[in-house]
Amino acid sequence: MVPAIPTRDMSQTVYVDGTRVYPTGYNIADNNYFKLRDIGTLVGFGVERNNETQTAEISTERTAPSTAGIKDEAVSDASLPR
Repeated sequence: MVPAIPTRDMSQTVYVDGTRVYPTGYNIADNNYFKLRDIGTLVGFGVERNNETQTAEISTERTAPSTAGIKDEAVSDASLPR
């Protein structure tokens, strides 16, 4: 098993409509990843898992982008910028 380490110490910054956002990134084997569901929420599309086909399904209907439900697991100190 390869560990997925929550991190904000990444070389990528993420912007949505000109606003910097801070989704938790994960470092896995020296590569950085974001949760598809978090990115979908930030840009306004839905992501669901289809257990029958074991696939991720991305909705084509756009919703308003949001940061609701995106928890920054990489930062536990509330005094740090978000």
